[in-house]
Amino acid sequence: KRLSDERTKHEAFIKQSLSSMRTTASATMEAEEEYDFFISHASEDKEAFVQDLVAALRDLGAKIFYDAYTLKVGDSLRRKIDQGLANSKFGIVVLSEHFFSKQWPARELDGLTAMEIGGQTRILPIWH
Repeated sequence: KRLSDERTKHEAFIKQSLSSMRTTASATMEAEEEYDFFISHASEDKEAFVQDLVAALRDLGAKIFYDAYTLKVGDSLRRKIDQGLANSKFGIVVLSEHFFSKQWPARELDGLTAMEIGGQTRILPIWH
């Protein structure tokens, strides 16, 4: 019961925070979509962890930059990822053995780190 109450409180807080962020956020460019979270992960972790994480965040009303939903055939991969990084309030980095052996996740982490140093976003690491 207590755990359920705590979860309900946390979910309400997240929903309220997301709503507040959207209300006060200013658009960097009208044509570009803004996201609450950019998900950086290794493809090997997608089924075992990342898909459930993304689903849970979307259930709470979060707008997610997630490759499976955001990237489309024919997109410039680098440009879309750079736009996603630039237009996300938080970067969730799913750290794993696979993550550290991949080039794209390392590039995404570099971009998120540069933005965090500049005060533009916050990195939320998750070890999987």
